[in-house]
Amino acid sequence: RYKFLSTQLEDLKATRRDLMTVVKEVDDRILEVFTSAYQDVAREFEKEADRAVILSTPQRFLAVGQWYDHFDQVSDDEVVAALQAQA
Repeated sequence: RYKFLSTQLEDLKATRRDLMTVVKEVDDRILEVFTSAYQDVAREFEKEADRAVILSTPQRFLAVGQWYDHFDQVSDDEVVAALQAQA
């Protein structure tokens, strides 16, 4: 029984290593495709736009609310009213 369980444990460890390798490969590919798509979109915008605003995320970004003095919850009705006022 010990031998069987030990073998199963080693199989699980190997599977985890394999999965982590696949996850890293997928992450790397997503970053590559996203970067390429971003550059394509930026080039298209440059053809039509006078200016560009490029947003970035601060290194120590923990939550949106950390950058506001007041970040109170807004009701659905308030959102609908604000959207209708802009329409």
